Amino acid sequence: QSSDRCCITHQLFTFYVDKVFKHCRTEDPFVNRKISSIANSFLSARRKLGQCHEQNNCVCGEESTEKFKQILANYEGLNVTSAAMKSLGELDILLDWMEKSR
Repeated sequence: QSSDRCCITHQLFTFYVDKVFKHCRTEDPFVNRKISSIANSFLSARRKLGQCHEQNNCVCGEESTEKFKQILANYEGLNVTSAAMKSLGELDILLDWMEKSR
């Protein structure tokens, strides 16, 4: 359902901005700049989705809420830095899902 898809996308963008990107630091300044660039793109998209969310165009159903809780539980079960780097490594899966669910 499109409102669920909107909701989970907003939640995932918020998750990446608030939890993942701030803990993704490497020894390589070039990689850090790339991570920062992706984080800024996610922040911009989250703001736009947030406007839809605030206007109730992006209502969270039970299924999307449960799926997001599972993601958070898995993330919080790991070391913060390891979890952030793992989430960053799985970004291609998220972006692929977003592309396919448009």
